[in-house]
Amino acid sequence: MRTAVSLDSVSSTPPPADSAARVSIILPARDEAAHITECVRAIRESTWPNLELVVIDDHSTDGTGITGRRFARQITRSVS
Repeated sequence: MRTAVSLDSVSSTPPPADSAARVSIILPARDEAAHITECVRAIRESTWPNLELVVIDDHSTDGTGITGRRFARQITRSVS
């Protein structure tokens, strides 16, 4: 008996904000300055209403942490 939910049966329309489960995305990054902006933008464009993004900078030497902090200051979307 199958117990996992098939992605074919999941609606692409996000639920209302008051009933949406909180989804946390943990994004580990080390020396990803060339790619982190595009990745974080793609996640921020999600339509899921209750989304949390945690970027973990693992002692980068190329500015990844600086870019991550810049995004944190720019976020205007409220996260529940």
